[in-house]
Amino acid sequence: MATVMSRGTANYSNNKLGIEVNDDVTWQGWEPGGEYTKNIVLKNVQVKTQKLKYKGPYKPVLVNIYFRGPSTRFFTTLYPKPIVLSSGTSFTLPVTFRPLEKDQYEDQIEFETNDGAFKIPMRAVLPKADVTIPEAINFNMCAVKDSVDLTFEVKNTSELMSTFHWDVPSPFTFVPLSGTLAPGTTYLIKGTFSPKAAMVYEAVAVCKYSHTPDNVSEKAMKIEGIGSAIRDLSAHSKDSQKNWTFGLPGHAAAMVYEAVAVCKYSHTPDNVSEKAMKIEGIGKFPHLIVGRSPGAKAFTENEDRTGQVTVDFGSVPIQTTKTKWIELQNVSPVNAPFQILQPSYEGNIDTVFTCSHYHGVVGANSATKIKISYSPHTPSQQSVDYLEVVALGATNCSLIKCKGTCKGPEVCLDTDCLDFTVVESGKQIARTFKVVNNSAVPAAFQFLIDCAQSVFKLNSTCGCIPGGESKTIIAYFTPAKPINYYRQLVCLVQNQDPLFVDLIGTCHTEQVKPGKFPHLIVSRSPGAKAFSENEDRTGQVTVDFGSVPIQTTKTKWIELQNVSPVNAPFQILQPSYEGNIDTVFTCSHYHGVVGANSATKIKISYSPHTPSQQSVDYLEVVALGATNCSLIKCKGTCKGPEVCLDTDCLDFTVVESGKQIARTFKVVNNSAVPAAFQFLIDCAQSVFKLNSTCGCIPGGESKTIIAYFTPAKPINYYRQLVCLVQNQDPLFVDLIGTCHTEQVKPAPLRKKHLERFRINESRGLTRIPPEQLNNLLLEKKLRLDEQGAVEPIEGVSAGDCRKSHPKLSRVEQLFNDGSYGDTVVTFPHVSLDINCMEFGRVPHVRVEQKTVNITNHTKGKIVCTWMQGK
Repeated sequence: MATVMSRGTANYSNNKLGIEVNDDVTWQGWEPGGEYTKNIVLKNVQVKTQKLKYKGPYKPVLVNIYFRGPSTRFFTTLYPKPIVLSSGTSFTLPVTFRPLEKDQYEDQIEFETNDGAFKIPMRAVLPKADVTIPEAINFNMCAVKDSVDLTFEVKNTSELMSTFHWDVPSPFTFVPLSGTLAPGTTYLIKGTFSPKAAMVYEAVAVCKYSHTPDNVSEKAMKIEGIGSAIRDLSAHSKDSQKNWTFGLPGHAAAMVYEAVAVCKYSHTPDNVSEKAMKIEGIGKFPHLIVGRSPGAKAFTENEDRTGQVTVDFGSVPIQTTKTKWIELQNVSPVNAPFQILQPSYEGNIDTVFTCSHYHGVVGANSATKIKISYSPHTPSQQSVDYLEVVALGATNCSLIKCKGTCKGPEVCLDTDCLDFTVVESGKQIARTFKVVNNSAVPAAFQFLIDCAQSVFKLNSTCGCIPGGESKTIIAYFTPAKPINYYRQLVCLVQNQDPLFVDLIGTCHTEQVKPGKFPHLIVSRSPGAKAFSENEDRTGQVTVDFGSVPIQTTKTKWIELQNVSPVNAPFQILQPSYEGNIDTVFTCSHYHGVVGANSATKIKISYSPHTPSQQSVDYLEVVALGATNCSLIKCKGTCKGPEVCLDTDCLDFTVVESGKQIARTFKVVNNSAVPAAFQFLIDCAQSVFKLNSTCGCIPGGESKTIIAYFTPAKPINYYRQLVCLVQNQDPLFVDLIGTCHTEQVKPAPLRKKHLERFRINESRGLTRIPPEQLNNLLLEKKLRLDEQGAVEPIEGVSAGDCRKSHPKLSRVEQLFNDGSYGDTVVTFPHVSLDINCMEFGRVPHVRVEQKTVNITNHTKGKIVCTWMQGK
């Protein structure tokens, strides 16, 4: 809270030698030739009785206390006489001032006692401009790029008309900066503090004031203008995030305006006085944290540690709106003005996500709720949008990822085939089926049957089914000629794929009796209904194999059901196989015959051979002579081996030069398939060696590896050992150790040192020499974090401390070896211009030479040693 510190008021009485008396006597507002009297009040504040007398033009009487009257003829007082003051009593001494001309007058009255003497000064002053202002104002804390206001008063304590003007340094401003004060009046000043950086601001504002000149002149200037009405667009809800406002200022009318501006001018006064006022303020960075729901912690399970928050609306029915709340938590001690940016809206993209408000202010150490709405309008469409929460002056911003899926109506038919069996010519038969709405929203439907001469008719061809209800449709079959009849009836559903139902029937007469159509139905598993939860109403059946280990085979069964009274020869077509595409799905047999009113089983196998690959293929079941065909969708994912190391670091501690120490670790295969591995360690001169560098681990087993450390020089040793695994990303283990001799004993290298190094590397600090880092730490441009790593101080420039490279995956780490090529993501500390040196065909007696360039990308000196491989 901002504070204003007032200046102390003067004390008009003082204790002098036990007598409480005025400090001084001052005459103001007087005119020559007049007579003005003021009183000096003397009060005995001691316990004992005091005797007073003053010296005048007469011989004084010997008493304990006396006073000497004024020395000039302009100030006069009573004839001197002894004064006795008992304890607590007072005596009033009148003093008369008789001026003769406009000038400054000064004199004094001297009082003497047995204990000493004191003087009371007297003066008559001319009128002078004077104002009172606060001694200091403190704006306290304010967010960077925000502003805080306070008000204070400037009071005219003189008898003259006075003008004032403020000189205020940035980032402080006063409104108004100048003004005119009548005697005894006050002016209210509004001060504003708008910090540009997070720091403490201390400044001095100077108030210059003087008597207002009497010879003020004026000049007038005529001003004209015409107001034109413009439609006000500021109330548009979505445009409010841009702070757009159109219209006339102050809602003025559309008319002709004429006015006169008056310019007042005068001579600048010479007697300008100044008073200083201290102003203080602290600029702070605001910090907003976005929580997924009110009251939740800053990072919930759906929130990313990089500052991104995911708001998942899930599946929302079409033409409905679902809302969720997020919370903006201000963890700083200052107000945090914020703005929510939605790039999709600014790009004129039809968005389905909206916010309750796009800008506002979150109070210090408080929170505010933001409502996000999702109104989908395209069925089966997954929508993703991003909202960026930016706090004014903050060093961070938060990203809100909004996602949701539009759920259309779930309308189905309770059957896919209506069999009217055999009907005599000219007669009619009826069958019923239902249109079922399994969703919560109404669904409109319409059957495409508009031929009046059709033998198939419906009692209702269109309608709207409320959510969770169904409608019974009656179908009529009235054949005329002795043939087989078939029609695929299409049912259109709003915001959903169409539905299909087969209408079949046979007409007999006494002379002609035709045979029946074969009709096959594919189900996902033996004994299941024609349309299970994984089957599409369009005739497509999905067979999901899930995750299958590489180099293994998984099988599933489907069933072909013949619901007709005749045999049904069939054929299974696989377009990927016919197109010579390497397929991973196969059938037990691709053709056969299904007996009348019976079923047969088909085995489908999935044999993946590429890890982490998702495979999809289609099988088409066609019955010879049938009016329909079925589609089988096969899908599965290949699961590679799950090989890991039981440790990520082997610490050989401290070893004497020339001696050897061993450590063991395991390569574990957690999958059911064998896994081949190989360690990349081919340098014969390396101080680290393994007893086994390659092998094959059966599924569910492990292999123990012995690592040896044989140092020669008293230094710290480190190597990142890479383990390649077939059909899997590489594995890594850090080998560290320290060599000591009797003369040299370097500090041991530990795992925490590697962790700090990697943190420093991500911050771009490993390219700076240690000596320079120490200097930056001493200069307070860098600091140590909780883990002991070096980090830049917010808002302080520390040279080239940008990130060295983005976080690399394991494969990128493997190929980022410092050599030149397309696989290098970023240059490391030391790099080579080539990674392969080709000498070609060289004669026996000739010596061929090649050059290689080594580049040091750091700012320090690096010692490199060539080591010969195997």
